[in-house]
Parts: sequence; C-alpha cells; structure tokens
Amino acid sequence: MQSAIQPSVSARAAKLVDAIVADADALRISVSRGEHGERLIDMGGKSIGGLEAGRRLGEVCMGGLGTVAFTQSSGLANWPLGVVVTSNDPVIACLASQYAGWTITDEASGFFALGSGPARSLSRVEDLFKELGYVDHYPQATLVIEGDKAKVTREVDGGLQTVELNMPAIVTTDLRLNQPRYASLPNIMKAKKKPLEEKTPADFGADVKPRLKILRTEEPGGRKAGVKLKSVAELVDKLKNEAGVL
Repeated sequence: MQSAIQPSVSARAAKLVDAIVADADALRISVSRGEHGERLIDMGGKSIGGLEAGRRLGEVCMGGLGTVAFTQSSGLANWPLGVVVTSNDPVIACLASQYAGWTITDEASGFFALGSGPARSLSRVEDLFKELGYVDHYPQATLVIEGDKAKVTREVDGGLQTVELNMPAIVTTDLRLNQPRYASLPNIMKAKKKPLEEKTPADFGADVKPRLKILRTEEPGGRKAGVKLKSVAELVDKLKNEAGVL
C-alpha cells in the first residue's frame, strides 16, 4: 500500500509533454490537434524522430518519475550506445504508468494496440491497481499507444478530420475526463455469482524461485559525535583540511 501523499504521474507527464511540444522542431516530431482538443504527437512514425525523442518518450511513459539516459557503452558489437533507466519510485513509475497493460482494440477496423503511460492510472480498469492502491485524479491524461497505426478523429474548422498515425505516438486530452462510472445493482449481483478462479505462477509457466543469495548483513557504522566550532574561520579550516570538500 502506498503512502497517503502520492505524486501524480499525469501531472508530471503533462509538463514533459509540454516541453516535447515546445521542442517539436528540434526533436523532428509532429504535433496536431484532435476533435476533443487532444494533442496528437507523432514521435517517430511518419516523423523522423530520433534518439532524444525516444529518450523523452521513455520518461513520459514513466509519468515523470524516472530518468532515461544514454551511455557510451552498450555491450553490443554493432551499437555504440546503451540506455540507463533510474527511478526513486519504480513501482508507481513502472506498474502504475509505464507498463503496457491496457489493451486497445477495434473490431470494425481490426486495430490492435497496447496502451501505456499515465492515463492508465486515471482509468484504473486493470486489476493491478487494486494491489497498488494508487489513484490519480489529475484532469489531463497522457496515453502512449504502442501499435502499428492509430486512427483519431479530430475537430477542424470545416468539420471532422480523421488522422492515421504510425506508432508509437502520444495522444493527450484535457476534456471530459474522469467521468464516474457506476455499476448497476443487477451487474453487481451478477459479479458476485461469478466463480473466482485462483491461479498460481506455475500455471503460467513462471519460475518464482529466489535467485538472490544473501552473503551477510551488517549494521551501518555509528555516527560520530559533533563538534562545536567557535568561528567561521575554524569551520572553513575543517572543511578544507579535514573534510577535503573545499
């Protein structure tokens, strides 16, 4: 269970998206508007894109709670760069935001894609959020669609326009979000009658045996007693000659 004070992945991602839009030319990406005012950002489908666009997209996926950086070593013979991802809150950054756990389908067109990013924590349609105990209430969503193509209808001066985007792309909207969806009493009663099937990791072929071995544990060293100094000059002397930080 997470603490009561939780960062909003949608709020943090919104700032990153604004910065991406401001740097669209430098990132070689395209930005357009949909019928509900949503921003459609092509990060490398029809746009050229690049490494920096991909790096920023990774940080958007993690809801602004992670940092993506390039290194000069990848360990691969034909690729000079590596990627390092860090986060102070990896559970929320990865499971509540980045994880592509939202299936998006349209039977009429045959479209299939996976949705990731902070919008998942607003919809909370996945059972995973019951375990995380994480809720986001920010009024603006950022959804990263991972698929081949996406068709989005947007409002223009002459009416409606349907745009087809190559994936990956970022789609954002800020209208009519977080509308409450209440289950009807008959559906609640039907849900109670449905059997609950319990599964184990072995049923899915997953091996959960421990792979880490604890060699030893040690207590941290005790903190040394403080020293009262009589002057600023004495403080500077200790920082310079004893601590070596000046």
